Amino acid sequence: MRNVIAMTSGSLGIDFALTENTDVQAIAVFSSPPKILMTFGLADAMCRLSSVLVTAGMFVSFGDTDPTWSPKLQNTVITVEDQIRDEPFRWHPEYTPWMNDGERQVIFAYLLVSMSRFIVLHEIGHIGYAHSHGPSGTSPRLAALIDGQATNEADRRAAIISQAKEIAADGFAFNTHLCLQAHELGVADLDPMRKLLTEKLIGTPRLRLRWTLLSAYFVFQLLDRRNWNLETATLATHPPAPFRLKCLYAAALELKHPDLPESEIIEEVSGARTFGSAVFDVGLKRFPDLFWIDQVADEAFDAIFMEIYAELHNWTVWGGKKP
Repeated sequence: MRNVIAMTSGSLGIDFALTENTDVQAIAVFSSPPKILMTFGLADAMCRLSSVLVTAGMFVSFGDTDPTWSPKLQNTVITVEDQIRDEPFRWHPEYTPWMNDGERQVIFAYLLVSMSRFIVLHEIGHIGYAHSHGPSGTSPRLAALIDGQATNEADRRAAIISQAKEIAADGFAFNTHLCLQAHELGVADLDPMRKLLTEKLIGTPRLRLRWTLLSAYFVFQLLDRRNWNLETATLATHPPAPFRLKCLYAAALELKHPDLPESEIIEEVSGARTFGSAVFDVGLKRFPDLFWIDQVADEAFDAIFMEIYAELHNWTVWGGKKP
Protein backbone atom coordinates (compact mmCIF):
# COMPACT_ATOMS: atom_id res chain seq x y z
CA MET A 1 0.00 0.00 0.00
CA ARG A 2 2.91 2.35 0.63
CA ASN A 3 3.91 1.98 -3.04
CA VAL A 4 0.42 3.06 -4.12
CA ILE A 5 0.56 6.05 -1.80
CA ALA A 6 3.99 7.07 -3.12
CA MET A 7 2.79 6.75 -6.75
CA THR A 8 -0.39 8.78 -6.29
CA SER A 9 0.37 11.43 -3.68
CA GLY A 10 3.29 13.28 -5.24
CA SER A 11 5.65 14.90 -2.75
CA LEU A 12 3.25 14.81 0.21
CA GLY A 13 5.31 12.16 2.02
CA ILE A 14 2.26 10.36 3.39
CA ASP A 15 2.84 7.47 5.77
CA PHE A 16 0.49 4.50 6.20
CA ALA A 17 -0.22 2.22 9.14
CA LEU A 18 -2.71 -0.37 10.32
CA THR A 19 -4.05 0.07 13.83
CA GLU A 20 -5.45 -2.49 16.28
CA ASN A 21 -8.76 -0.63 16.53
CA THR A 22 -11.72 -2.90 15.69
CA ASP A 23 -13.95 -0.12 14.36
CA VAL A 24 -14.55 -0.12 10.60
CA GLN A 25 -12.75 3.13 9.80
CA ALA A 26 -9.96 4.80 7.90
CA ILE A 27 -8.56 8.13 9.03
CA ALA A 28 -6.50 10.88 7.45
CA VAL A 29 -4.23 12.43 10.06
CA PHE A 30 -3.09 15.94 9.19
CA SER A 31 0.27 15.80 10.94
CA SER A 32 3.82 16.30 9.73
CA PRO A 33 4.28 14.07 7.88
CA PRO A 34 0.61 13.28 7.20
CA LYS A 35 -0.59 9.75 7.89
CA ILE A 36 -3.33 7.41 6.76
CA LEU A 37 -4.52 5.00 9.42
CA MET A 38 -6.63 1.98 8.54
CA THR A 39 -8.12 0.07 11.42
CA PHE A 40 -7.85 -3.68 11.79
CA GLY A 41 -11.65 -3.68 11.85
CA LEU A 42 -11.85 -2.24 8.33
CA ALA A 43 -9.08 -4.45 6.92
CA ASP A 44 -10.71 -7.52 8.44
CA ALA A 45 -14.15 -6.54 7.12
CA MET A 46 -12.77 -6.19 3.58
CA CYS A 47 -11.05 -9.60 3.88
CA ARG A 48 -14.31 -11.14 5.07
CA LEU A 49 -16.36 -9.53 2.31
CA SER A 50 -13.89 -10.57 -0.40
CA SER A 51 -13.81 -14.10 0.96
CA VAL A 52 -17.61 -14.35 1.12
CA LEU A 53 -17.94 -13.23 -2.50
CA VAL A 54 -15.25 -15.62 -3.74
CA THR A 55 -16.60 -18.54 -1.69
CA ALA A 56 -20.06 -17.88 -3.14
CA GLY A 57 -18.60 -18.39 -6.62
CA MET A 58 -18.67 -14.85 -7.96
CA PHE A 59 -16.54 -14.13 -11.08
CA VAL A 60 -17.02 -17.45 -12.80
CA SER A 61 -14.21 -16.97 -15.32
CA PHE A 62 -11.70 -17.43 -12.50
CA GLY A 63 -11.00 -21.03 -11.56
CA ASP A 64 -13.47 -23.77 -10.81
CA THR A 65 -16.77 -22.43 -9.47
CA ASP A 66 -20.50 -22.93 -9.87
CA PRO A 67 -22.42 -20.20 -8.01
CA THR A 68 -26.00 -20.59 -6.84
CA TRP A 69 -28.31 -17.93 -5.43
CA SER A 70 -30.24 -18.80 -2.29
CA PRO A 71 -31.31 -15.45 -0.79
CA LYS A 72 -32.28 -15.14 2.84
CA LEU A 73 -34.51 -12.40 4.19
CA GLN A 74 -32.44 -11.98 7.35
CA ASN A 75 -29.40 -11.13 5.24
CA THR A 76 -31.33 -8.47 3.36
CA VAL A 77 -32.51 -6.46 6.36
CA ILE A 78 -29.19 -6.10 8.21
CA THR A 79 -26.05 -4.17 7.37
CA VAL A 80 -23.28 -5.86 5.44
CA GLU A 81 -20.97 -5.32 8.41
CA ASP A 82 -23.37 -7.21 10.67
CA GLN A 83 -23.85 -10.01 8.15
CA ILE A 84 -20.18 -10.78 7.60
CA ARG A 85 -19.28 -10.42 11.28
CA ASP A 86 -20.06 -14.13 11.74
CA GLU A 87 -18.04 -15.14 8.68
CA PRO A 88 -14.50 -15.56 10.05
CA PHE A 89 -11.62 -14.98 7.68
CA ARG A 90 -8.96 -17.61 8.16
CA TRP A 91 -6.51 -18.96 5.60
CA HIS A 92 -7.65 -22.55 6.03
CA PRO A 93 -9.62 -24.89 3.72
CA GLU A 94 -12.45 -25.05 6.25
CA TYR A 95 -13.09 -21.32 5.78
CA THR A 96 -11.60 -20.69 2.32
CA PRO A 97 -12.39 -23.79 0.26
CA TRP A 98 -10.85 -22.14 -2.82
CA MET A 99 -7.43 -21.60 -1.25
CA ASN A 100 -5.80 -24.25 -3.48
CA ASP A 101 -7.32 -22.78 -6.66
CA GLY A 102 -4.78 -20.27 -7.97
CA GLU A 103 -7.25 -18.29 -10.08
CA ARG A 104 -9.73 -17.98 -7.21
CA GLN A 105 -6.87 -16.70 -5.07
CA VAL A 106 -6.18 -14.04 -7.70
CA ILE A 107 -9.74 -12.71 -7.77
CA PHE A 108 -9.85 -12.70 -3.95
CA ALA A 109 -6.61 -10.73 -3.81
CA TYR A 110 -7.76 -8.25 -6.44
CA LEU A 111 -11.11 -7.69 -4.76
CA LEU A 112 -9.31 -6.94 -1.51
CA VAL A 113 -6.69 -4.74 -3.17
CA SER A 114 -9.28 -2.75 -5.12
CA MET A 115 -11.45 -1.95 -2.10
CA SER A 116 -8.40 -1.13 0.02
CA ARG A 117 -7.04 1.16 -2.66
CA PHE A 118 -10.30 3.03 -3.05
CA ILE A 119 -10.39 3.76 0.67
CA VAL A 120 -6.73 4.76 0.89
CA LEU A 121 -7.00 6.94 -2.23
CA HIS A 122 -10.02 8.64 -0.64
CA GLU A 123 -7.85 9.59 2.32
CA ILE A 124 -5.03 10.73 0.01
CA GLY A 125 -7.61 13.01 -1.58
CA HIS A 126 -8.38 14.57 1.80
CA ILE A 127 -4.69 15.21 2.44
CA GLY A 128 -3.80 16.32 -1.09
CA TYR A 129 -6.72 18.74 -1.26
CA ALA A 130 -5.72 20.12 2.16
CA HIS A 131 -9.07 19.36 3.75
CA SER A 132 -7.62 20.17 7.14
CA HIS A 133 -8.19 23.83 6.29
CA GLY A 134 -10.84 26.09 4.90
CA PRO A 135 -10.39 27.84 1.55
CA SER A 136 -8.53 30.61 3.35
CA GLY A 137 -6.22 28.09 5.03
CA THR A 138 -7.32 29.06 8.55
CA SER A 139 -10.19 26.77 9.54
CA PRO A 140 -9.15 23.55 11.30
CA ARG A 141 -10.65 20.23 10.35
CA LEU A 142 -10.72 17.10 12.45
CA ALA A 143 -9.33 13.87 11.03
CA ALA A 144 -11.95 12.50 8.66
CA LEU A 145 -13.65 9.17 9.17
CA ILE A 146 -14.44 7.62 5.83
CA ASP A 147 -18.04 7.00 6.85
CA GLY A 148 -18.57 8.99 10.04
CA GLN A 149 -21.65 8.82 12.18
CA ALA A 150 -24.19 11.62 11.94
CA THR A 151 -23.33 14.45 14.31
CA ASN A 152 -25.29 17.12 16.15
CA GLU A 153 -23.80 19.98 14.10
CA ALA A 154 -26.13 22.94 14.38
CA ASP A 155 -24.41 24.76 11.59
CA ARG A 156 -25.82 23.48 8.30
CA ARG A 157 -23.14 25.36 6.42
CA ALA A 158 -20.43 23.44 8.25
CA ALA A 159 -22.17 20.18 7.37
CA ILE A 160 -22.33 21.04 3.67
CA ILE A 161 -18.64 21.97 3.67
CA SER A 162 -17.74 18.69 5.36
CA GLN A 163 -19.86 16.69 2.93
CA ALA A 164 -18.34 18.51 -0.04
CA LYS A 165 -14.91 17.39 1.17
CA GLU A 166 -16.10 13.79 1.23
CA ILE A 167 -17.50 13.96 -2.29
CA ALA A 168 -14.26 15.58 -3.49
CA ALA A 169 -12.19 12.80 -1.89
CA ASP A 170 -14.46 10.15 -3.42
CA GLY A 171 -13.96 11.70 -6.85
CA PHE A 172 -10.20 11.70 -6.40
CA ALA A 173 -10.30 8.02 -5.37
CA PHE A 174 -12.39 7.07 -8.40
CA ASN A 175 -10.24 8.85 -10.98
CA THR A 176 -6.94 7.79 -9.45
CA HIS A 177 -8.04 4.17 -9.09
CA LEU A 178 -8.88 4.13 -12.79
CA CYS A 179 -5.54 5.69 -13.76
CA LEU A 180 -3.63 3.35 -11.47
CA GLN A 181 -5.09 0.29 -13.20
CA ALA A 182 -4.06 1.58 -16.63
CA HIS A 183 -0.56 2.38 -15.38
CA GLU A 184 -0.02 -1.06 -13.89
CA LEU A 185 -1.22 -2.86 -17.00
CA GLY A 186 0.76 -0.63 -19.33
CA VAL A 187 4.15 -2.18 -18.59
CA ALA A 188 5.70 -4.45 -21.19
CA ASP A 189 6.33 -7.49 -18.99
CA LEU A 190 3.24 -8.27 -16.90
CA ASP A 191 3.52 -10.71 -14.01
CA PRO A 192 1.25 -13.82 -14.10
CA MET A 193 -1.40 -12.25 -11.87
CA ARG A 194 -1.75 -9.15 -14.02
CA LYS A 195 -1.74 -11.25 -17.18
CA LEU A 196 -4.67 -13.24 -15.81
CA LEU A 197 -6.53 -10.09 -14.77
CA THR A 198 -5.93 -8.58 -18.20
CA GLU A 199 -7.26 -11.67 -19.95
CA LYS A 200 -10.33 -12.15 -17.79
CA LEU A 201 -11.32 -8.93 -16.02
CA ILE A 202 -9.72 -5.56 -16.81
CA GLY A 203 -8.14 -5.85 -20.24
CA THR A 204 -9.74 -2.76 -21.80
CA PRO A 205 -10.44 0.81 -20.60
CA ARG A 206 -14.17 0.02 -20.54
CA LEU A 207 -13.66 -3.06 -18.38
CA ARG A 208 -11.40 -1.10 -16.04
CA LEU A 209 -14.14 1.52 -15.66
CA ARG A 210 -16.63 -1.25 -14.94
CA TRP A 211 -14.38 -2.75 -12.27
CA THR A 212 -13.69 0.61 -10.63
CA LEU A 213 -17.42 1.32 -10.41
CA LEU A 214 -17.97 -2.16 -8.98
CA SER A 215 -15.22 -1.69 -6.39
CA ALA A 216 -16.85 1.57 -5.28
CA TYR A 217 -20.22 -0.21 -5.04
CA PHE A 218 -18.70 -2.83 -2.72
CA VAL A 219 -17.04 -0.17 -0.55
CA PHE A 220 -20.18 1.89 -0.07
CA GLN A 221 -22.32 -1.17 0.61
CA LEU A 222 -19.86 -2.22 3.28
CA LEU A 223 -19.83 1.23 4.86
CA ASP A 224 -23.58 1.83 4.85
CA ARG A 225 -24.68 1.66 8.48
CA ARG A 226 -28.33 2.29 7.59
CA ASN A 227 -28.73 4.50 10.64
CA TRP A 228 -29.43 7.70 8.76
CA ASN A 229 -32.49 9.65 7.71
CA LEU A 230 -33.04 12.95 5.94
CA GLU A 231 -32.58 15.00 9.11
CA THR A 232 -29.33 13.36 10.19
CA ALA A 233 -28.05 13.31 6.61
CA THR A 234 -28.59 17.06 6.41
CA LEU A 235 -26.39 17.71 9.46
CA ALA A 236 -23.88 14.86 9.13
CA THR A 237 -20.17 15.23 8.46
CA HIS A 238 -20.47 12.48 5.82
CA PRO A 239 -23.32 11.97 3.35
CA PRO A 240 -25.10 8.57 3.46
CA ALA A 241 -23.29 5.83 1.53
CA PRO A 242 -25.89 5.56 -1.28
CA PHE A 243 -25.79 9.34 -1.71
CA ARG A 244 -22.02 9.21 -2.07
CA LEU A 245 -22.28 6.46 -4.67
CA LYS A 246 -24.90 8.44 -6.58
CA CYS A 247 -22.56 11.46 -6.59
CA LEU A 248 -19.74 9.22 -7.81
CA TYR A 249 -21.88 8.04 -10.72
CA ALA A 250 -22.58 11.67 -11.56
CA ALA A 251 -18.85 12.43 -11.52
CA ALA A 252 -18.14 9.37 -13.68
CA LEU A 253 -20.48 10.72 -16.36
CA GLU A 254 -18.15 13.72 -16.65
CA LEU A 255 -15.12 11.50 -17.16
CA LYS A 256 -12.91 12.48 -20.09
CA HIS A 257 -10.88 9.51 -21.27
CA PRO A 258 -9.03 9.33 -24.60
CA ASP A 259 -9.85 5.63 -25.01
CA LEU A 260 -13.42 5.70 -23.72
CA PRO A 261 -16.14 7.17 -25.95
CA GLU A 262 -18.79 9.12 -24.10
CA SER A 263 -21.43 6.58 -25.18
CA GLU A 264 -19.53 3.75 -23.47
CA ILE A 265 -19.11 5.76 -20.27
CA ILE A 266 -22.85 6.45 -20.19
CA GLU A 267 -23.65 2.79 -20.76
CA GLU A 268 -21.30 1.62 -18.01
CA VAL A 269 -22.51 4.15 -15.45
CA SER A 270 -26.15 3.45 -16.34
CA GLY A 271 -25.67 -0.26 -15.70
CA ALA A 272 -23.35 0.01 -12.70
CA ARG A 273 -26.06 -0.11 -10.07
CA THR A 274 -27.74 -3.20 -11.56
CA PHE A 275 -24.44 -4.98 -12.16
CA GLY A 276 -23.22 -4.18 -8.66
CA SER A 277 -26.46 -5.41 -7.13
CA ALA A 278 -26.35 -8.65 -9.14
CA VAL A 279 -22.84 -9.54 -8.01
CA PHE A 280 -23.32 -8.33 -4.46
CA ASP A 281 -26.73 -9.81 -3.74
CA VAL A 282 -25.96 -13.22 -5.22
CA GLY A 283 -22.65 -13.34 -3.37
CA LEU A 284 -24.14 -12.35 -0.03
CA LYS A 285 -27.37 -14.35 -0.51
CA ARG A 286 -29.57 -11.27 -0.31
CA PHE A 287 -32.77 -10.28 -2.03
CA PRO A 288 -32.09 -7.33 -4.37
CA ASP A 289 -32.56 -3.93 -2.77
CA LEU A 290 -33.60 -2.10 -5.91
CA PHE A 291 -34.31 1.06 -3.94
CA TRP A 292 -30.97 1.39 -2.15
CA ILE A 293 -29.88 4.40 -4.21
CA ASP A 294 -33.48 5.53 -4.73
CA GLN A 295 -33.56 6.32 -1.00
CA VAL A 296 -31.65 9.47 -1.85
CA ALA A 297 -33.71 10.40 -4.91
CA ASP A 298 -35.95 12.69 -2.87
CA GLU A 299 -36.11 16.39 -3.83
CA ALA A 300 -34.61 17.23 -0.45
CA PHE A 301 -31.52 15.19 -1.28
CA ASP A 302 -31.35 16.85 -4.68
CA ALA A 303 -31.24 20.18 -2.86
CA ILE A 304 -28.37 18.92 -0.68
CA PHE A 305 -26.54 17.78 -3.81
CA MET A 306 -26.85 21.23 -5.37
CA GLU A 307 -25.48 22.87 -2.22
CA ILE A 308 -22.55 20.46 -2.18
CA TYR A 309 -21.95 20.94 -5.91
CA ALA A 310 -21.80 24.71 -5.43
CA GLU A 311 -19.19 24.25 -2.70
CA LEU A 312 -17.16 21.51 -4.38
CA HIS A 313 -14.74 23.75 -6.30
CA ASN A 314 -13.31 24.98 -2.98
CA TRP A 315 -12.14 21.48 -2.09
CA THR A 316 -10.68 20.09 -5.31
CA VAL A 317 -7.50 22.18 -5.57
CA TRP A 318 -4.34 20.18 -4.91
CA GLY A 319 -2.57 21.69 -1.92
CA GLY A 320 -5.71 23.69 -1.09
CA LYS A 321 -4.34 26.84 -2.70
CA LYS A 322 -6.14 28.81 -5.33
CA PRO A 323 -4.15 29.37 -8.56
